[in-house]
Amino acid sequence: MTQGYLPSPEPRRPAMSEPPSEDTTFTGLLPTSLVVTIRGERPADELEAGEIVIVLARAGYSPVQRVTETIVDLARRPEAAPVLVTEGALDRFSPSRTTVLAPQSLLGLDDWLIPAEALVNGRSIRRLPASGLVRYVQLEMGQHDMIVADGVRVASLRRGEEPCRPLLGPGPTLDALRERILRRIPSLEAAGLLPPAEHG
Repeated sequence: MTQGYLPSPEPRRPAMSEPPSEDTTFTGLLPTSLVVTIRGERPADELEAGEIVIVLARAGYSPVQRVTETIVDLARRPEAAPVLVTEGALDRFSPSRTTVLAPQSLLGLDDWLIPAEALVNGRSIRRLPASGLVRYVQLEMGQHDMIVADGVRVASLRRGEEPCRPLLGPGPTLDALRERILRRIPSLEAAGLLPPAEHG
């Protein structure tokens, strides 16, 4: 696995005992993901309850209510292997840097929330190998919302409330979004963000 994206798995805080409505084995940011706060970008694992972050569903700022951390042994849970999203894979400005997320982290695209794993194409968005330990950080807001991490709109952790945007499943709309992302690959190759595709 790309070890540079998997910091030390030792948690800075214990996981919360209150169960969320999402499986934290499959959602969250890496500790090194940079979240936009009122004080600028901060690593996810430095955030604490009360930190003021930018939110997009309500278009403003809001305090973090809880921070949860989950360590996953990928040898036992290979389906929890993270997803790497190359800089600029989603649009010209997103992500603002190559980022790595848990596979079921919900990304805000257009007016939808889409699991990161649903966008995997093997090139600009790809699954990392399932080996070693990975630590995911989940942020919970007062109500479900989207934060900005590495230039990507990422949904906060839900605990039973309705999602802040509709969830997009398989179908023509998802297919169109995936095709739009694929059309960005040549520009990423030209910018040196992806190696040229191998042919033959």
